[in-house]
Amino acid sequence: MPSLREKKRYLHYEVITEANRTAEEVKEAVQQAIHQFLGDYGVAQAGISLIENTNKEGIIKVNTPYVNHVKTALALIKTMKNNPTRIATTKVSGMINKVKRRQ
Repeated sequence: MPSLREKKRYLHYEVITEANRTAEEVKEAVQQAIHQFLGDYGVAQAGISLIENTNKEGIIKVNTPYVNHVKTALALIKTMKNNPTRIATTKVSGMINKVKRRQ
């Protein structure tokens, strides 16, 4: 039934670093940070999936109750490959098109 379906939110994040990173390194760091913060059970409950990912930004789909958990996990990333790195959540929306055309 549609009423039992879990609601989702889309988080747009930006990678702030001086070093050049590949999209795969960013994806791995994001997944590792979320998994480390939430654990196996939390990741399963949150229904996390990376929709888009580049070396500078990306979009994550997550169930509504876990939005703040994922934002915290991203904020805890301090370094990638021994270079200072910060990941900031710039926009959260229930529609992917609004996140894609953010300003």
